[in-house]
Amino acid sequence: MYRSLFFVAITCLAGGVSSVCFAQDHATDYLNKLSPEEWQSRVNTTRERLEQRRKELRLDREKRLGANQEKLRLNRDEQIGPKRNDLLRERENKGGELPPPLRAGSTINPARFGMPTADTAGVPAGVTLTPYTGPMTIKTPGAVIENVIINGQLTVIAADLTIKNCIIQTNDSNGILAVTASNLLVENCNIIGGDFTDNGILGHGTFVGNDISHVRIGIQLTDGASTVRDNYIHDLFNAGSAPHFDGITLLGGQKHVVIEHNTISAPSDHGTAEILIQNVFGPVDDVQINNNLLLGTPSYAVYFEAKTTNGAITNIDFTNNYVERGAYGYYLVLNSNPTFRNNVEWDSRVPHTR
Repeated sequence: MYRSLFFVAITCLAGGVSSVCFAQDHATDYLNKLSPEEWQSRVNTTRERLEQRRKELRLDREKRLGANQEKLRLNRDEQIGPKRNDLLRERENKGGELPPPLRAGSTINPARFGMPTADTAGVPAGVTLTPYTGPMTIKTPGAVIENVIINGQLTVIAADLTIKNCIIQTNDSNGILAVTASNLLVENCNIIGGDFTDNGILGHGTFVGNDISHVRIGIQLTDGASTVRDNYIHDLFNAGSAPHFDGITLLGGQKHVVIEHNTISAPSDHGTAEILIQNVFGPVDDVQINNNLLLGTPSYAVYFEAKTTNGAITNIDFTNNYVERGAYGYYLVLNSNPTFRNNVEWDSRVPHTR
């Protein structure tokens, strides 16, 4: 009996399993009668034997290779290890930090994965905000609007505008309307819709670090190139009779779009997808969707549909994303051929990789 128990203990400890695992998973009726102190004593004895065996193996290796060779081997491992980790990060995540290991039964917590949350997106802590008294339609190129609270839809028709560290709260159709603007930057803003607000942002440009909520669609991109990064899109809402909720939507005319490192959550009730791409208004080309966390249970996490009469959806790369399964599946792909690579898919709280 003791020989088999010792073998089980070695197996558990060699795999990094705690004494709790040893006790719960391998105890017999006899061993269940042992006190916690007796259990700990047995585990400590096993650890001591394992450590002694490691020392013996190390001394044997030094004897065979020589002390200098063993020292060189250890130094080489110390030098190679960090470089190997850096290369892994670059390959898997294009330079981003790798998240903690995934475990079955755990939940998808954005903070645990280093993804945007209410604590990291939106107006930074410590920023002093004052009421906005400027025009609601911006016509001055190069203007900067920052550190203010804006009530109502902000319409941008000028080029090179920056909106930074602002709270935009509106009951209009959009938080920011910028269909005709160019080179727009919206950074670290809180955009909060009203009962019938359709879009947090409707336009194209660079949208970074924003907290967007209480709208039907978080960000709806219009024609041209855009970068959408580090945003937290959540708690989508609209009081209409049959709203369709999407986190980020592209409906045609987009080319050269990056959607990266966002946390996007869509509801199950009337939720279509966290990311939806259709060619309703024309073709879509070159969209890089990388390292996003897609939460919630809309119909699908991702919805890619090319209608045959409106041009193609081409060069869509969906890589390194964390995807919670939608009500009907992870992805709906119709008449398009996106690339899926290195994505972690969660189903019933169990992760697996595609």
